[in-house]
Amino acid sequence: MKKDNLEQFVQKNRVQFDQAVPDIAIWSKIEQQLPTKEIKRFTIRRFLSIAASVVLLIGVGIGIGLQLAPKQEVGLATVAPEYAEVEQYYINKVNYKQAQVVDYHADPFLQKDLAELDDWLLQLQQDLQKVPKGKKEEIIHAIINNYKTKLRILESLIEQSQELKEQAEGSTSI
Repeated sequence: MKKDNLEQFVQKNRVQFDQAVPDIAIWSKIEQQLPTKEIKRFTIRRFLSIAASVVLLIGVGIGIGLQLAPKQEVGLATVAPEYAEVEQYYINKVNYKQAQVVDYHADPFLQKDLAELDDWLLQLQQDLQKVPKGKKEEIIHAIINNYKTKLRILESLIEQSQELKEQAEGSTSI
């Protein structure tokens, strides 16, 4: 690659360029031609506009955060107190059965199904808050059916696991 003439000239005379110092008069002329810096005044009006912007941004952030935050579960006791005992019964039964299932190696597809039932339950509980009074009974029954379905799945899993365990014990005793 050939270096162009200017580059060669600069390299050849580098020492001379580094030693040369421009005259003070030249620097003062250059400084006079530079734009002067204006000092910005920090007025109350400017301060209030900045403060309002910050408050607005915080408000928008909180609003978005509340929309994206996970919804909390609302039990039947909150919306329909007469079903509180029924709901508590199913919650206790499901929790007990889930504790039994933990001892076994559960199928990942089954775990996915149980998670979908939990999501469906959460959606039903949220709908229960918004629905008119005439429709609440339908959603309450759907919530109870959700608990029953989950309970049946867990009981079926426990039965299958026990059968497999008994078959394994039977084949080892031969």
